[in-house]
Amino acid sequence: MSQMKQLILFFTSIFFIFFPEQEAFASKQKKNEQNKPVNKAPIPQKNSNPPPIDLDQHKPQDFFLTTKEIKIPDFPEAFNASITKWQGNYLLCFRLRLPKERTTHQIGLVWLDKEFNVISKGQLIYIPNNWNGEDARIITIRDRVFIIYNDFLPGYESFNCRRMCLTEIHFDGVNFSADPMECLSSYEGVIKDRVEKNWVPFEYEGNLLLAYSLAPHRIMRLLGQGKCETYASTKGSIQWDFGELRGGTPAVIDDNCYISFFHSRSRKTMKTIQSEGKKLYHFFMGAYTFSLKPPFEITRVSPEPIWGRDFYKDNICPDCLVVYPGGLIVDEQFYWVIYGRKDSQIWVAQLDKKGLLNSLVPVITTTHIVTHSREPEALPNELSKQ
Repeated sequence: MSQMKQLILFFTSIFFIFFPEQEAFASKQKKNEQNKPVNKAPIPQKNSNPPPIDLDQHKPQDFFLTTKEIKIPDFPEAFNASITKWQGNYLLCFRLRLPKERTTHQIGLVWLDKEFNVISKGQLIYIPNNWNGEDARIITIRDRVFIIYNDFLPGYESFNCRRMCLTEIHFDGVNFSADPMECLSSYEGVIKDRVEKNWVPFEYEGNLLLAYSLAPHRIMRLLGQGKCETYASTKGSIQWDFGELRGGTPAVIDDNCYISFFHSRSRKTMKTIQSEGKKLYHFFMGAYTFSLKPPFEITRVSPEPIWGRDFYKDNICPDCLVVYPGGLIVDEQFYWVIYGRKDSQIWVAQLDKKGLLNSLVPVITTTHIVTHSREPEALPNELSKQ
């Protein structure tokens, strides 16, 4: 240090000894200089009110061919239907909306021809022990017809507790009837206060199995008296950015695999042109295939929603826009998907089989949890007699 700097420090320290308030002032000035805000470029703010998304920017895929509304004269606001082949025609089951009674908790049946035209009077089906049945799926096994639906758990008064139920349907040439329902209330991982719905029925070697969920793909077998057990469970690498995968149509054998159409609901509400700028949930539809044999692992899946013509046009419910697949007919060239719109309409979409299958992407199974060696043995009403 130079002699001059030493002299400056010496006289400065002597000065602050005699005038300590000046030292405090100098220290404060230095601190203020350190805390003086530095001019920075303004941080761009996110748009808190982005413009609504236009779902019509997604054009229908080439495999999406036509749509047709199915109108049931006796029940003009029927919705969320399913379909099966039986006795040479198509049998459609549907959820009823009864405006006068203000209820949507009944199930109806009606005959269709091969062109999806109504050819009979719609009938409200009475199911013994049924309380508030919703969103039934219908399936034919060994020329016997079963419907699988969700209802309140008998003897439990919570509206947040629903279970899957099933019954067999009979037809005497004029009227339909149903056996007393069997409530599937005992199974691995059951949660009391939970709404169970959208289990996927399918036939395996002449017996009824149910897919409890898609991810993981958990398959249930019936044991009778309301009991089920996990028959197989696998998990695959599925990339789907449009909400949780949920069951849709019964699975049908085609192209050396099972095929089904699922639905999902957006995880958060969305503002779209089709929702008129309101923040609502949106439903989406896709397809998947799974193997013919246990453990029934999912093999292919849609990489994006199926964008149908006018899926979301004039489709606003109180809190969502609904596209709800519930039934599937397969022929040599086409898939015919029955779906609900707006919680008040039934439609059928015609899809080109080859194009739809080519659009699916492979799924690699990452987890194989369990497979029971015991094969399914019987159908529901036989099990209930054990």
